[in-house]
Amino acid sequence: MPEGLTPGSPGANPVLRRISTYSTSRDPHVLLEIEAEQEAAGCLEAAVRGVLRNMQLDVQPHLRLLEQVGWLFWLRTAADSQHNPRHDRDLRLMLTLFAPLRDAEPESVPGTVRRVIPPAPQPGAPQVRGWGDFAGFLLQEAGPHDRTAQLAAAAVLQLGMVMAEIDAERARATSNLVHVLTLLHEHHAVPDTMTAAVSLARRLFSESSDGTPEQAQYLARLCDALRVAYETRHTPDALAELIGLTRKALESLPGNHPDRPDHITNLAGLLHLRYQETSDTESLREAVALSRSLIAALPPGHPAVSRELNNLAFHLETLSELDGGLTDTAALNEIIDLGRTALAPTRGPEPPLELRIALTANLSRWLRLRAQLTPSEDKAAGDTDEALRLARQAYDSSAGHPTGVVLEALATALSDLYARSGDREALDEAVTILRKAVNTADTPFRQAMRRFMLGARLNNRYLDLGDPADAREAAQMLREVAGSSAASVRHRLEGAWNAGKLALALDAPATAAEDLTLAVRLLPELIAQQWQDADRARRLSAFAPLPTVSAACLISTGRPERALELLEQGRGLIHGESAAIAVDLERLRAQSPDLATALENLPGEWQAAPDADRRHQLAEKRQRLISEIRRVPGFEEFLQPPRLEEILAACKAGPVVVPIAGPDGDRSHALIVTENGVRCLPLPRLTKDTVRALGTSILTGSELALDTDRSPSERVLAEHELRSGLALLWDAVVGPVLNAVRDLPRSGADDPAGPPRLWWCPTGFLAYFPLHMAEHPEEGSAFDLVTSSYTPTVHALGRSRPWRASAGNRPLVVAVPHAPGVPDLPGADEEAAVLVGMLPGTRLLRGQAATRKRLMAELQNHDIIHIASHAGYDADRQYEGHLVLHDGRLHVSDIATARAGQGGLAFLSACGTARSRLDVPDESLNLLSAFQLAGYSHLVGSLWPVTDQASVRLAEAFYQYLTTHQSTGAAHALHHAVSQLRARHPDRPSLWASHVHIGP
Repeated sequence: MPEGLTPGSPGANPVLRRISTYSTSRDPHVLLEIEAEQEAAGCLEAAVRGVLRNMQLDVQPHLRLLEQVGWLFWLRTAADSQHNPRHDRDLRLMLTLFAPLRDAEPESVPGTVRRVIPPAPQPGAPQVRGWGDFAGFLLQEAGPHDRTAQLAAAAVLQLGMVMAEIDAERARATSNLVHVLTLLHEHHAVPDTMTAAVSLARRLFSESSDGTPEQAQYLARLCDALRVAYETRHTPDALAELIGLTRKALESLPGNHPDRPDHITNLAGLLHLRYQETSDTESLREAVALSRSLIAALPPGHPAVSRELNNLAFHLETLSELDGGLTDTAALNEIIDLGRTALAPTRGPEPPLELRIALTANLSRWLRLRAQLTPSEDKAAGDTDEALRLARQAYDSSAGHPTGVVLEALATALSDLYARSGDREALDEAVTILRKAVNTADTPFRQAMRRFMLGARLNNRYLDLGDPADAREAAQMLREVAGSSAASVRHRLEGAWNAGKLALALDAPATAAEDLTLAVRLLPELIAQQWQDADRARRLSAFAPLPTVSAACLISTGRPERALELLEQGRGLIHGESAAIAVDLERLRAQSPDLATALENLPGEWQAAPDADRRHQLAEKRQRLISEIRRVPGFEEFLQPPRLEEILAACKAGPVVVPIAGPDGDRSHALIVTENGVRCLPLPRLTKDTVRALGTSILTGSELALDTDRSPSERVLAEHELRSGLALLWDAVVGPVLNAVRDLPRSGADDPAGPPRLWWCPTGFLAYFPLHMAEHPEEGSAFDLVTSSYTPTVHALGRSRPWRASAGNRPLVVAVPHAPGVPDLPGADEEAAVLVGMLPGTRLLRGQAATRKRLMAELQNHDIIHIASHAGYDADRQYEGHLVLHDGRLHVSDIATARAGQGGLAFLSACGTARSRLDVPDESLNLLSAFQLAGYSHLVGSLWPVTDQASVRLAEAFYQYLTTHQSTGAAHALHHAVSQLRARHPDRPSLWASHVHIGP
């Protein structure tokens, strides 16, 4: 051992101290015990990170460290291979560390090593390329899980960056260093490595010449670094840049370039990832198209065929789920055939091991899915058995490092075996495998994903067997995922949501409240990268019950105010941001005109965006813009959830009632909100069974009562059914509420001659029921006791602009008596004639003039708009609502983007314009809310279809009252009109119970 390695002071590093101990004892165990390698890795990591933090390297101290650690591993190789099973790896590691010293200070290297490593052509000349070769061989032998080897390679490559005398060698060392730093971050979570890897890769790419092979290599390196940065949540906004760079790399390659298949595969995979993260369906469909085109272009036997068949099957699986779920065995048969062909190609080489493992795990999953759809028990059992066999095969082939896909395949296949056979050992084995996987996870990201899988499996075992210990462990696993910054927003949200439900099952409402509060806070973040309403709704549908369950939980812990805040934070998310922007835009313009203009122009830029890439760039631009606006004085809380004081301030005009149907009657309440505070009223009769009964009585009853194909007796019975539903609604919700608000003082918004005002803000499926028309034969009717209005959220009332009818109003009447594809609507002409004669200055769009473009343009010029037409819902657009105009359908999402310059009242005389989508009932995705978002503060519509003649009579009475009682407003006008309709048809609630007013 050279004299220079003798520790000179007690402060010497642990590697030197260990070498000194060995030199005295000559005990090889001193060098071979696990602590020796840990100490060496610690010294290397400190050196590597020290360079990364300031991108400066002091050569001599760095050489000394390589010498010290190199001697440690040299001495380890001298031990008997029986005692050192890693002899060959240690030998490569030592050679890598000594390579720079062989050039710089040959005398510091053992003589045997000097003979193995060739000398430099000129003494003292660094052979940086050779150092990189040694590092590459080491990494190839050691694999991605050898932290010490990666740190050693990084330390040598850092030295190469500094000592290289040729630019090409310096760039090569830098490129290789990017790769090693990416591995260190991905597999070992070494701090500072990812930031440095991306920074170095950017520098390499920016300094390279356009069109050169080197630039293509550096672009690939940058893409690799960005991919890992994104997947490990280090740089969440890297995906859009990564997709753009991958497209650029693909465009730079000629059609016959051998690297094109890899670039196409990468692009399709990234587009699929973007769909998973943001629900952008266009990206998923492009991934499918890219994969199909690549398979068609590849010659038979090409080594990429197996990989791409697997990728296409994976893309098709996800697309099938998007288009309604994997419910068709034919679709699964195609996917399984693709998987089998990929796994056992008839021509060409066998897939490499890593791909073969992924293919085997995927095929296992697809077979399981087909088994669930197969009616034949024998065939289902065959698929299930093969799925388990394949999953075990994939797991056993993973050499102790199974991927998440493999773990999920085996754990789920074992669970299926338990479900089919009752084999408890299979279920326990699934949990054991996942527990081991959690303990061996080498990065925070993998640990979070494996905890999520373990939590889900324990949750399932708890549901099957009822052991509270499983529920507690599952909740803890999922809670840790929810709190992990390494996990995706979706997994964090699912973790918090499921942990909260488990805590409720364990009768721990306080703990559940914390979990569920976090879940609600994550909902806006979940949809932040999506602008299309359909994509946002699809994302939120999986968490539809979350806001009301969370509020019910908080109420049960004695925190009704916090429950209200959480409801306001978790509801109306799809349109809430746009509504808030519309309110604050002019105030922002006075403070910062440039920011206001940029914010105002974003929707138009998004509409004009040519592709998904540009839309996602705009989404990131929006986030940066919002951050900048929050730095403007007075806008610190811009687009933040409303606080309690803001919510209460919206109730100046009168009380707002927020009924909540909890998981059971014990957790059902109504929050009665006034400007003075929040009062909580238990609703013990409001149970899940009650809500189901209300749906049958009210929704089915109204549908049958208005069905002209039914016999008169059937329609009469349906009216009675509807009336019984209104009585049940009184008993369960409205009666207790009205009794509780009886003593509240009347507000200035009330009509002194009529009943007091009351606003309803229903949650969940309660939004489908006419709370304002609940009645009980012996106790009275809500319609007679209060003048009701609705609001999608309490805070929305405070954002509504005041408006009253006046002589200066400019009404617009739109009548569509005939339209392609729908029955004629003769009442539309009669309705229009009545209103044109009643409202001076009315502009009429009728028949062929009632087009989508004309209507959208006219919204800017009228403060009253009345539309008499058909309305409906599109099954191919997740049941988005639309108005039927002469030239086609005008959808909710189109109307919501309009801006009504003078918007005041929108009266939609069409079917079900107040009915929201069933999958996201708390989002108020209906035609009325679309006009509200466009700028109309008062809205009139219906919860179910209405008849022609009833619509004409109602509209006539409404405007007659509105024009002669201008001081009272739209709510009182509707109340008056409905009262006349009810008096004319007292036994037909289907005609008058559905009409609602939304607004102040």
